[in-house]
Amino acid sequence: GVVHVPVDRAHRISRYRTSDSGVKPRLSKIKGESWAKAKKKVEEDTALLAEDVLALYATREILSRPPFDPRFEERVREFEETFPYEPTPDQLSCFESIENDMVWRPRPMDRLVCGDVGFGK
Repeated sequence: GVVHVPVDRAHRISRYRTSDSGVKPRLSKIKGESWAKAKKKVEEDTALLAEDVLALYATREILSRPPFDPRFEERVREFEETFPYEPTPDQLSCFESIENDMVWRPRPMDRLVCGDVGFGK
C-alpha cells in the first residue's frame, strides 16, 4: 500500500536500521490483517483510556473538601522560612495560585509542581 504523508510531517520519516535497536519490530503491510488487528487494539485501548480519564475528571468535579484551615497558616509560614533561597517571581506566582486554590476552591487541587534544576521554572 501507499502511505501519503503531508509535507510538513515528512521529517518524521526515516529509514529503519537494525543496528539502531536491539529489538527488531514486527513489520506488517498497511492493508494486511495483522496491521488491522494492531490498529483496532490501539483504538480500543485508547477509547478505554479516554473513558477512564473522563470518569476521573467527572469524579473530581463532584468531590468537595473543606477549605484550608487558617489556624495552620502560621505553620505554613514557618515552613516557607526554612527554604534557603529567595523564590523567583514565577515561583511566587505558583505559590500564590496554590494558596488561592487551598483557601477558596472547594474541590481538590489538580496541579503538578516541578522544581527540578533545568526544568524551566
